[in-house]
Amino acid sequence: MRKSILFCFMLLAVLLCSCGGDELHYLDTTTAATEETAVTAAQFTYTPSEDGVLSYNPLELVRLGTGLQYHDGYLYFLIGGSAKNKWLVRMNVETGNVTDACPDPLCRHDTDTCPLYGIDSALGGFLVGPDGKYYVFKMYRNPDRDSDVKNIQSFCQYDAGRDALLELSREVPAVKELYTERYRFSMNYVHDSEKQVYHYTLRRTDLNTGETVSLFAKEGNAAAETDELLFCIGDRVYLNDHTCIYSVNTDGEDRRVHIEGRIPEDAMTDGTYLYYVDRHEICRRHLEGGVEERLGIFPYADRFMLTENYLYYRTGEDVVLGKASIKGYASDVVTLSAENLCRYAPDGGAGEEIVYTFTGESGNIRPSQWTVAGNYCYTTYSRWTDADGDGIYRDGDQYTSRASAENGFVFSFLRIDLTTGAADIISVDEQGMRMEKLSK
Repeated sequence: MRKSILFCFMLLAVLLCSCGGDELHYLDTTTAATEETAVTAAQFTYTPSEDGVLSYNPLELVRLGTGLQYHDGYLYFLIGGSAKNKWLVRMNVETGNVTDACPDPLCRHDTDTCPLYGIDSALGGFLVGPDGKYYVFKMYRNPDRDSDVKNIQSFCQYDAGRDALLELSREVPAVKELYTERYRFSMNYVHDSEKQVYHYTLRRTDLNTGETVSLFAKEGNAAAETDELLFCIGDRVYLNDHTCIYSVNTDGEDRRVHIEGRIPEDAMTDGTYLYYVDRHEICRRHLEGGVEERLGIFPYADRFMLTENYLYYRTGEDVVLGKASIKGYASDVVTLSAENLCRYAPDGGAGEEIVYTFTGESGNIRPSQWTVAGNYCYTTYSRWTDADGDGIYRDGDQYTSRASAENGFVFSFLRIDLTTGAADIISVDEQGMRMEKLSK
């Protein structure tokens, strides 16, 4: 029986960061002595916020399956006893309490009797839909040794409240999919056996029955210039055909053009405006054909995310961490980019605001997959550590937060308080949860 045990350690250390102007600057990685202090569950602090999380944009199962997802007050991620057997857990963001997504307290999650068994594989993953149900792509060895089928793969819906598992497909899910309370929408190639051609098809799956129907298709084996799913608003599905943004109803009918012109396929919405990057600058247009507004924001790697009130993104100068002596590394120095996490209120406010800077004890950390919920940013990360303190980084000196350890697969992420600037590294494995507080 697995129990969710909360035990935390406070790690205090000091790293000094040197700053420069427009030139590259070097980070001092001298480490002070550490002190460990037990922290009780009651000391897991949380500050509520009126800023809400948007759910219009697509869910990307492959990306989420190797990272973390926020949904309705919980963070979801994978932990496990081995690299081959991981299971889905969720952490209450207000209390820090971690529980298994599988509701059976006696389940070991290591055989096909567990409804969430097998979700860890090269193509596997998970997501939590707007209906609160789990959607998982499972791949595992067939327990029937006499069968010609060696591996089983299945995309399933799991309703934990009813303990009901519904297979939706035997196909690998698309990278981008849209979910509503009732439907799943996906774009994929469907083979026409009569004409011996493929059609790039918009498909709709009823999440209550599992029935999948094709709504419309485009013939052809190449899809370089074809329709891509964007988001759902109400009962409308929005798509991008690279000449305009248009929407259809949930039956694939009543086509309406909203914005003319070529728009990037990773555009996002807050329900009123369309946001996208053009020539490295964030722009927006009203969904009902408004003119383009260029916001004067140039995010690192052209990436940003939306909440109800803000745009979040990264900026900043390059920082040279130290020399590199790493096989296959493209440079003789380790350089980290974009040390500032910023936000901008597009409908007013004080302009660009730096809410966190990776400096001091977090100066050797950079975020990977991140999300913002309320007053907190949650992110997986990479962290460089100069083990012998000689200023030279070698093979093994880079730590990825999603990694295996002595106690099995450990999932670590950074929690940044966007109000106070406090940062904690939270690590979860089958033994429970630990927290390392980073000094500024």
